[in-house]
Amino acid sequence: MPLSRTKRLIAVGATALGATVGLAGIVGFTSADAPKQPASAQADGKSGDQTQDPSYTSSVTAPEQNGQSEADQSAALQSLAKISPDQARDAALVPVDIVRQPGKDPDLSRA
Repeated sequence: MPLSRTKRLIAVGATALGATVGLAGIVGFTSADAPKQPASAQADGKSGDQTQDPSYTSSVTAPEQNGQSEADQSAALQSLAKISPDQARDAALVPVDIVRQPGKDPDLSRA
């Protein structure tokens, strides 16, 4: 049963509208994930490689490691450690059975 001319025009228009809306949605979705440059970098015409000072200061600090090799950094940070690597590995591998019973605090003691 052939479609009338009016029904074909409506079908073609609905298809075109659906394709246009779908394409606009895809374009909008992909451009929303693009990283944004700060307004100052855009105004200056500079790239986004600028560093910024953090808005907070961590309570855990380490000395600056500029220009040091990986081995030098590791040695410098090892001197700050309070336990040995073997003690850290052993502590990480000890099984801990933390089961919380209703109305009771979990037992956090290590075996």
